[in-house]
Amino acid sequence: MSKASFQEAFFLLACRGPMKAINEQELDQLVEALNRLKGYELTKVLYNEKRLQLSFSKDKNFYWLSIHLKPGAPYAFLGGPDTPLIQGLKKPLVQFMGSHILHQDLLEVKRKHVLGRLLELEFSQGRFLRLTLFPGGQNIEAESIGKKVFATKPKAMTPMRGNIHKDFCRAPQVFIDEWKLSFEGVAAQKEEDPKKILVKNIAKKKRGLKSMEESLDQLKNSPWQKVGQWLKQNQDLDVPPEWRKLVDKRRSLAWNIENCFKQHKKSKSKIEGTKERIEVLIQEITDLESGKIKKLEPKKEGLMSQASSKGRTFVLDDQHTLYVGKSAKDNQQLLRKAKPWFLWFHVQDSPGAYAILQRPRKERIPSDEFLRSAALKLLETSVRGLEPGRWPVIIAECRYVRPIKGGKPGQVTYSNEKLVVVKVGEH
Repeated sequence: MSKASFQEAFFLLACRGPMKAINEQELDQLVEALNRLKGYELTKVLYNEKRLQLSFSKDKNFYWLSIHLKPGAPYAFLGGPDTPLIQGLKKPLVQFMGSHILHQDLLEVKRKHVLGRLLELEFSQGRFLRLTLFPGGQNIEAESIGKKVFATKPKAMTPMRGNIHKDFCRAPQVFIDEWKLSFEGVAAQKEEDPKKILVKNIAKKKRGLKSMEESLDQLKNSPWQKVGQWLKQNQDLDVPPEWRKLVDKRRSLAWNIENCFKQHKKSKSKIEGTKERIEVLIQEITDLESGKIKKLEPKKEGLMSQASSKGRTFVLDDQHTLYVGKSAKDNQQLLRKAKPWFLWFHVQDSPGAYAILQRPRKERIPSDEFLRSAALKLLETSVRGLEPGRWPVIIAECRYVRPIKGGKPGQVTYSNEKLVVVKVGEH
């Protein structure tokens, strides 16, 4: 089928006045157009918050079904290879579709007339994708063998009442223009005046500085040491009212005393770290205010270059890179330059053998299988005479790992860790 014949059959929105949600007649035309793609394979899924794009291909032909869950005015259209594409994010919906629906053939498309603007795409092997496109209830639902994943929290749907209002059907170009216009808005944001970016960056850093200074004051005024001394002196868990939250009466007196001094020690460590971060932030603000706009430019070099360290770099995939320093000093420099959400790997009972895993900020902790594969790289790189067996590897976010002040390079304290066991030479 030619591209021109498809465009003649296409559908979608164009009412008088502001853009309105897709109506029933336009959805029926969309169903008719999509059903001409029966037998086409779903070859790509892109999802970015309120937008979803699906690529259907067969032989040398392919088309994009684009869905915008625009609040109050959701719409969809079928376009060709020149359709502007969103930048996809790794969301649960995308991962589910990638595992269950991707590379399945489109069998049929129909609209649930009783429920209104509900579009259902059926794929081979009992896989479904449902799009609800009515204002205030826009959503995406993927189903495979009884399992379902939604883009947003689903709302209960009730049958429509009364006769369907016959709306005027809009031309396809209306939606294509609306889609392109939204991309132009994003591009305009990216081309924002560098001076405005500088002002925003300075303001953001000053807010961060104020927050850190407040945290430092709280840490300096931490009552843990006073509570510990009071317990030690009075030998009684019945502390003054303002300290009661710091004492666990289910525990022994000895445990509470030890815990108080332990928490005080942690507070002291945090004070030193916070002071260091405040100094760095003050210097960054000073540099920005003096006109060093280059500070705003994103660093393109990897963590190894940023830390001026030597070692090995393993690119695990397009979002994860593992850095293993050549020496304890290199590792310490990597840790200092790592973002708080990066992961720190340490081979248990093997001093100095650790690595940093660079990962996306909002990503959930990767699966144990992925972590073990990364840990194996660390073992093979850092442990001399690696012998077959089970090797425990400690993993924690870098925010919970701190170099020991005055200690040897590479010596750290850590918390909130998890342990994975890597099998070496075992099948």
